[in-house]
Amino acid sequence: QYQQAYLYLNQALDECDEEDRYEILMWTASAAYNASKWERALSLYEELEKKQSTEDDTSGLAATYNRLGLVYQAKGEWEKAIQFYYKALEGKEKIGDIHGMAQTYGNLAILAFEQKDMATALSHFWSIQFLFIKLGAKAEVEQTFNSIGTVASNIDEKEFGKLTNEILT
Repeated sequence: QYQQAYLYLNQALDECDEEDRYEILMWTASAAYNASKWERALSLYEELEKKQSTEDDTSGLAATYNRLGLVYQAKGEWEKAIQFYYKALEGKEKIGDIHGMAQTYGNLAILAFEQKDMATALSHFWSIQFLFIKLGAKAEVEQTFNSIGTVASNIDEKEFGKLTNEILT
């Protein structure tokens, strides 16, 4: 299904007028990502990034940086993914998008977990926890405790206690 959507959206992108290009570009980039067309997704997101930069669209840029991070993470290019996630965090913090910040911290936490960097994963999960507490998002707080528990189950109990203590103090 993603392949078909990707093909249709590419055709629409080729045929659209400039007025509709921005929205179709976002949809096509997303479809390229979902169809595992990494290089195409990157080129489309980079085109979005240029447009959003010229329009000083902080919210759009933050979302695009997050998506670029996802593409680089999927490609296994961890450092580039991390760079884009931090750019996304900077933009989301600037506009006060707490939920968006939690989402990006989640991406960073998952990446760190995949790399077996449990200290960094734990730190990011606690960052998410603090943001969700700030939002009063009880269900998300519970979910984040589950994620913290997953990290805990992958490291020594003493190490978990030490890391948590460092993070919380």
